[in-house]
Amino acid sequence: MFKKIFILLLTIICLYSVKVYSQERSLIRELSENLISKIDFEAWIPISLKVSPSNQRIIYVAQNGDRMFLVLDGKRSKEYADVGEGIVFSPDSKRLAYAAQLGGKWFIVLDGKEEKQYYEVGSGYKFSPNSKRFAYTAMVDDKWFVVVDGVEGKKYDGIGKDTLIFSPNSRQVANSAKVGDKWVVVVDGIESKQYDGVWAGSLTFSPDGRRFAYVAEIGEKAIVVIDGKEEKHEGIGKGAPVFSPNGKRVAYVAKAKEKLFVVVDGKEEKQYESILADSLTFSSDSERIAYGAMTGNKWFAVVDGKEGKQYDVIAHDIVFSPDSKRLAYSAMIGNKHFMVIDEKESNPYELIGESPVFSRDSRRIAYIAMVRDKWFVVVDGKEGQKYDGIGGGSLAFGPDSRIMVYIAEARDKQLVVVNEKDGKYYDAIISIGGGRVAFNEPKGIHYIAGEGNGLYLVKEMIR
Repeated sequence: MFKKIFILLLTIICLYSVKVYSQERSLIRELSENLISKIDFEAWIPISLKVSPSNQRIIYVAQNGDRMFLVLDGKRSKEYADVGEGIVFSPDSKRLAYAAQLGGKWFIVLDGKEEKQYYEVGSGYKFSPNSKRFAYTAMVDDKWFVVVDGVEGKKYDGIGKDTLIFSPNSRQVANSAKVGDKWVVVVDGIESKQYDGVWAGSLTFSPDGRRFAYVAEIGEKAIVVIDGKEEKHEGIGKGAPVFSPNGKRVAYVAKAKEKLFVVVDGKEEKQYESILADSLTFSSDSERIAYGAMTGNKWFAVVDGKEGKQYDVIAHDIVFSPDSKRLAYSAMIGNKHFMVIDEKESNPYELIGESPVFSRDSRRIAYIAMVRDKWFVVVDGKEGQKYDGIGGGSLAFGPDSRIMVYIAEARDKQLVVVNEKDGKYYDAIISIGGGRVAFNEPKGIHYIAGEGNGLYLVKEMIR
C-alpha cells in the first residue's frame, strides 16, 4: 500500500533499533526506526501529503463524510467544510499554515490559530525565508489585498497569481496588483508605474535582497524592469530575469525579429534561433554564465560566450560545480544519451535521469542512467548496481563529499542505498511532498519509510 501512494505520518508509538551491516566490513549502517503511526487509507487524501523541510514532520488532509480535517504529527485538527490545496511549513519547520472554510467563509490557520475570515483566500501564501513573517492574499467585496503579518494592505481589483514573494533577507514583500485594466508591481506598499500586464512568476529579488526585477507588458510588447529601470527590446523570452549569487549581475532572454539572445548586465550576446527555456545560470562565484542555445536544429551549451559541441538535444539543467570550475549537462545524439562533464562525454545510455549532482568539494559528480530497463547511478564515471527504478531528486552527497545516497526500487520494494550498499527494504521510502533522504551530520542520515500501514522515521549512522 505504501509503495503505491507514498504516505507518512508522525505520532510516536514505539521505538526499537536494529543494525544493518554491509557486505564490506568498512561500511556499517546503524539503523533505528521510530514507528510513528498507522493510517486509515480510506480517509486520507494522498496528494495533500506534505513533509517539513527538516524531513521529520508530516501533515495531510483526510475526510470524514462531507467534512475535512488535517493530521499533523499524529494530531487531528478540527473539522472544516473544506481545506485549501496549499499547506505550507515554514523554512525552519516550526510553523505551519493552511487555508480552511467554515460557514461559507475562508481563513488562514496559522500555527493552529484561525485568522480573520474572508470571502476568499488566495493559494499563494508564504512564510519568509527566516520563518518569522507570513503573507497571503484575501478578498472582500470583490477587492483583493495582501495580508502581511496580520496587517491588511491596500485593496485592488486583483492580485497577480504566483507573484507574492518575500525577499531572501525577509525584509521586503512584493506582488503584482490590478488597477482597473492596468497592472502595477507593489514592493512594501510602494507601487510601480502602471503597465498593461506583469508576467506571473517573473518577480525576482537578488539573493542579497537589494535588487529587484520583473517582466512587464506595454501594449503587446514585453519589457524587463530592473531596479526600476526599463530595458526594452523587440520582445522578451520566457522565464524570469536571473540574478547572480552575489546580486551584482543580472541576465535574461530577449527577442529580435525571429532570433533570441541573452542580455547580461545590459550587454546583448550572440543571437540564436532559440534559447533553451530556464537554462540560464550563473556560477557560484558569479563570474561565469551558461545556457543552452540552438542553431540549424542543433543544440549546444554556451559557456562564457563559447559554444560547445552540437547535439540533437541538451537538457534544461546546466550545472556548475560549487567551486565554479566545472560544468555538466546531459545531451542526446540520435537515440543515445550522454552526460557531458567538463566538455567530455560519458558512455552512451538509453536514458539519463535528472540533473547531475556535484559533491560539495566539487571533486565528485553523480547522475542517473538507464540501460535495458534497469536504472543505476553513475558516480565519478563508475556505474553502480542496477535497480528497477531510482527515486527522482534523491541523489545527494554528504557534507564531507564522501557519502553518496539515493532511493532505489527493487523486488517491488524501496530502499536507501549508501555508497552502493543496500539498506533495509521497505514498502516505500517517502519522496513526495518534500520527503527525501536528509543528512543529520557528515555520517548521519534520516528518512521516512512506510511498511504495511505503519510509518517510520528512520535514522542511520554510517561508520
